[in-house]
Amino acid sequence: MHVYVRAPPEKRINIIQNRRYRMFYYKITDTSDGSEQFLKPSEARRFLSLEDDALKAYADMGAKFGRFVINKLTAEQALYEKEELRLKRQKTAEADSRREYIAEHGASIWCGYLLFAAKFLHRTSAAVSIDINIRTFRNADISGITMPCVTVYASPSDYPGWYVARLFDHGHPLNVHIRRRTVEEIRADIIRRFPGMIPFAPGADDEPCIVEIWL
Repeated sequence: MHVYVRAPPEKRINIIQNRRYRMFYYKITDTSDGSEQFLKPSEARRFLSLEDDALKAYADMGAKFGRFVINKLTAEQALYEKEELRLKRQKTAEADSRREYIAEHGASIWCGYLLFAAKFLHRTSAAVSIDINIRTFRNADISGITMPCVTVYASPSDYPGWYVARLFDHGHPLNVHIRRRTVEEIRADIIRRFPGMIPFAPGADDEPCIVEIWL
């Protein structure tokens, strides 16, 4: 006659925790495309058609089996790496989606901004072209798009006798300026340094020494 005694709750919890601690996974990396899978031992055996001893041997050596690299991870390591991989894939997908949207709608975004500048900032475009350079939008990174502004001054108080171009971002001056003797030299430098910008005439409320604003 067999008598079965149920373990107390605290001991059962320890048994479950120890089982989890002893659990492990195989990380299978496909060297052809860099993809990764995290499989339980039984899943890894079926996926690779390997016996348990051979699978362990490859994992212990970190060796390649065909195009696959096999590594053995604890359950905690596998959970951490799976979450890291998920976040990486999510970040990549968001960046790809943003690039696709900009590639498709970049021209309309740019034209919309020009219309906004002309209508609400009371600027008149001095050089409108249907062949607008939208490289700034196509190359925008995942941090988003910024729209700097370059203001050209004629003989400002700090540089009398010079034409000076100052870079602003969201209305805040940056420690960047170009100083030249002629406005033509200033324009050439702006075009070279900030491709895609277009000059606008100053508004009625702008300082008298402002020659033009590039957006």
